[in-house]
Amino acid sequence: MKAKACTTCRQRKLKCDAPQKFPESCSRCDKLKKACVFDPNFKRVSRQHRLQQVEQELRSIRQAHGSETKRTIATNILNSSFSHESDDLFEPCQSDKQIGNVHMAATQVTDVFQLFFEKLHVYLPFRMNRSIETIHEVCPLLFWAIIAVTSRDHIILKDLIPQVKQLVSEITLKAARSVEIVQALLVLCMWPFPYYTQLEDPSFIYSGIATHIGLQTGLHRPEYAFEFSSKRDVLRSSSQVRRTTWIACFVVSQIQASARGVPTTMPMDYSLLVSLDHADTPVYLAQLGQISRLTATFSAAIGFNAHNMHGLIDPSERMNMIKLYDREFSYLKANKLREMEQSMEVIFLGSQLQLYSFALHDDMPDSLDLVEIVHKAETAACRLIQLVSQSELHFVPVQWSRSVILAAVMLLKILKSPHVGDSHLINNQVTLAHQIFTLITKDEDDGNQRSDRLLLLFSVLEDKKIWPPVQCRLTASLVYDAIRVSKEYYEEVLDNLVNSNDRSLTALETHSLDNFNATRY
Repeated sequence: MKAKACTTCRQRKLKCDAPQKFPESCSRCDKLKKACVFDPNFKRVSRQHRLQQVEQELRSIRQAHGSETKRTIATNILNSSFSHESDDLFEPCQSDKQIGNVHMAATQVTDVFQLFFEKLHVYLPFRMNRSIETIHEVCPLLFWAIIAVTSRDHIILKDLIPQVKQLVSEITLKAARSVEIVQALLVLCMWPFPYYTQLEDPSFIYSGIATHIGLQTGLHRPEYAFEFSSKRDVLRSSSQVRRTTWIACFVVSQIQASARGVPTTMPMDYSLLVSLDHADTPVYLAQLGQISRLTATFSAAIGFNAHNMHGLIDPSERMNMIKLYDREFSYLKANKLREMEQSMEVIFLGSQLQLYSFALHDDMPDSLDLVEIVHKAETAACRLIQLVSQSELHFVPVQWSRSVILAAVMLLKILKSPHVGDSHLINNQVTLAHQIFTLITKDEDDGNQRSDRLLLLFSVLEDKKIWPPVQCRLTASLVYDAIRVSKEYYEEVLDNLVNSNDRSLTALETHSLDNFNATRY
């Protein structure tokens, strides 16, 4: 008889979609990076029997190595035996939940958490407790943060967002510290609530708080948490949870710093680098960490550490550094990112574009090297926008939209340069970027809508260079420079209004004044 489910799904007694996905692996095996195997003679092994096998193995190890190391060995074996399985499963909610005016039935909560684990957590897969009731009891902030960033119900969100912000305020006032609090802040950074100016977005502050709590609780030394606290709530988390949460802290810190054009405040030491290659670290998280490491390194080397007041190294040396780190990207892709998912390619391309953005500053002289980098940037930007447009946009982290705006701004700069490649393709991709921002806009005049408006303005405005170009904002300089161009236009229109008695403005001017306020960036 032909098996209808693969051995992995049969072992877990879960429905297998391999027949629908043939010739590809089933969704579960694909996610776990396992071979999707069909065996009609396969017999499911009960969990009790598996535990007995592990216990037998432990007894053998104890006899061979003595009782001194038995606790460490037991932990490692149990983690390796069940880490993937626990990632797939979570304990459903047992009772209704309430905060303020927000009431949620247990089934609603379970559905939201299932959506979170399936659609959001995969983008920052730190290890975490999978019991909904335990999460609610141990850290209400993490519980309601997950509900808030995942829920599609705008009525619930309207009442829930102030409650979550209040919980954040309380943990800062009480100086509360736990791994779960760190995880909650990271979730809020990756999927921030709608904001209307970047100054109103607290993500950068949340990231800093998460990092400092992590340092206080010893997340940066995952095997030595007992040296940082004797509190049970700090020590109860496994080294695997602490290690992966600290990697996630580093990733989020780098993302937030890049968006604001400042260096990351997160320390990058030997322990962190070793953690990226640890067997317990999820492949996706390790790849995120490797890309973040390279991004933080080249951002500081090219845009921050020069011997001048703005930090950006001179054009001749800059091109050599860009070429050097471009080779580092090739090495990283060949050695650390060989099994790169499409979503990881978006992150990889976004980081590459940040490197190439240093070549598009106005002070770069023409050269064959510049032409080569510009063509690479054009290809990478077009590819990134295409990949993002094919994704489930309602679930992707904020990093993706920021990568899209950088890609589109770079394409528009290339379009105005003598080194443009395919102008027709560039125009199509900029239009596609506009469509992406239209789809992900949640509120009138929120960050996404204003990014889209900035893109539309920058595509038609001429840079009159009334103010000097932006140099100090590292890999975000080009985006901030586009804001500068828009501000110059905005102020010019205001001057015309003040100095002119003619009330008939052009349609573009009227529309821009009604919908674009550059001072809010």
